[in-house]
Parts: sequence; C-alpha cells; structure tokens
Amino acid sequence: MSTTNAMARLLRAEKALSTAVQEVAAARTELLKGPEPAPDREVLQRLGAWLRAYREAQGLSRAELARLVGLSKGSAKNLELGKHFPTRATVSLLRGLPVPADLLAELAPQG
Repeated sequence: MSTTNAMARLLRAEKALSTAVQEVAAARTELLKGPEPAPDREVLQRLGAWLRAYREAQGLSRAELARLVGLSKGSAKNLELGKHFPTRATVSLLRGLPVPADLLAELAPQG
C-alpha cells in the first residue's frame, strides 16, 4: 500500500473516530438530563381530543396523521387515546401542527 493510500485511510479513520466520540458525548449529555417530566393525565386527554378533532377535520386517517407528523401509527393512536406520554422529541414534532400554544407548554414544561 502506498503512503498516500495509508494516509487517506488514517484520515478517514480519525474522522470516523471523532464523529463517534461526539455522538457518545451527546448521548451521555442526554442521559445525564434525567427523566423527562411527565404531563398529567388531563393534559394528555386534552391533547388526544385535540389530535382526533384535528385529524377528523382534515379528513386524515391515523396513518396519514402519523406520516404527516413523523410518528409511528401506534404512537399517533396512543397520543389520541391519551395513553402516551410524549417525549421532548414527540412534542417537537407536534409543533408542526397548529396545536394550541398553552397545550404545548403544558406538555413540555420549561426547566
């Protein structure tokens, strides 16, 4: 193997290692945040009712709503039924819909 090829392989390996180290650091930071605060059941019921009303008003199936938002069909169903405590990521996805701001604020408490 030529020196040029070896140097190119070394640079690619260093870049991959750097990316992996950054991913590990990001995952560690996320884990150290601790569990996400769970909204109360009443808030989940309100979100579910709002999602169902929105979906029906738009003439969407659950699968279509899930695809629109970026969730699995099961997650969309559980959210509608008030059985799913949304993660921060899910709340971020829901921001793409016209969910009332006060409801979003209750789902993702600042802190």
